[in-house]
Amino acid sequence: MVTNRSDTDLAIQRRRAAIGSALFMALGPGTVAGLVPYLLTGWRSRHPPPGIPVRTAGGVLIGVGGTMITSAFVRFVRQGLGTPVPIAPPTNSLSVVCTATSATPCT
Repeated sequence: MVTNRSDTDLAIQRRRAAIGSALFMALGPGTVAGLVPYLLTGWRSRHPPPGIPVRTAGGVLIGVGGTMITSAFVRFVRQGLGTPVPIAPPTNSLSVVCTATSATPCT
């Protein structure tokens, strides 16, 4: 795709997309995955998970999930020049496959 944008315009658009994506990530997934569970439990459990292996597995799953969603938000800014927010959609089309072995790949 050929565009006639100057480098300055592109940098400004990327900066705006990065700020919008960061705010959306903090407000959307950050609220659902962080604030709501904290308000419901205070991060306290009546019956803590048994043993180190379960806690380690939980930590790994949280890390993988966080990495995947952060990667998606970064792709919106770098490749799409926009945000995942419907009021500020990306200007360029995004098409990425998450895994090649998945029954329903992310395309």
